[in-house]
Amino acid sequence: MMRALRGGPSCLPSELLSGTRRAQLRALKAHANTINHARRIALEDSFKRTRELVGHDTFHEVAERHLESPATVELPLRSIGCGMAARFATPRARDLATAEWAWLEAHGAARAPALTLRTIGDQRPERLVDIAVQPHPACRLVALEDADALLWNPSQTGAGDMLLVTRPANDIRLTRIGRSATRLLALARKRTTLGRLLDEDAAATTTLVQQGALRPVLELVL
Repeated sequence: MMRALRGGPSCLPSELLSGTRRAQLRALKAHANTINHARRIALEDSFKRTRELVGHDTFHEVAERHLESPATVELPLRSIGCGMAARFATPRARDLATAEWAWLEAHGAARAPALTLRTIGDQRPERLVDIAVQPHPACRLVALEDADALLWNPSQTGAGDMLLVTRPANDIRLTRIGRSATRLLALARKRTTLGRLLDEDAAATTTLVQQGALRPVLELVL
């Protein structure tokens, strides 16, 4: 069926649907319309703030171009908004759409225990520096083109040109961070220790821990 939807009626095997050829083509068209409608609704739901910012007509013009892209056709419905943010004309709209998509990715990411100030405080100093850490599975980082113009309600905290999106428990947090914290996250992706991050920049490391951006590679012995 998906091959027929992508390639058109000529790719529809006669045995796939019952009835005459005309009835089969009507069924194919109805199925295609249902899928296209579901994709449009999914985009509207994924980028509600962006749609409010740019307006209904502009949003749907961008959405149509996105849905017509060959790369988009191959995407499952849950990923249909991937790459759409880059299609908006202004930095403000691109930033907001990218933040919304990062929010959705964080929301759907795997659950894992985040490193917290409380768990750190319960560790002996010699144990603390040896804790191996990685970015939390729900951690997302967005490079903002116009950070001060980003509109989000409730507004994000922090300062910097990067937007950190985290979900350490049930709530998603948005925090702007600077170059130092961004560099520390890059170190953590290669697996490092908390002591190494603290040596590099203790204040930035504290911010990452406070926002739930890190997880212990092995569960802490409490």
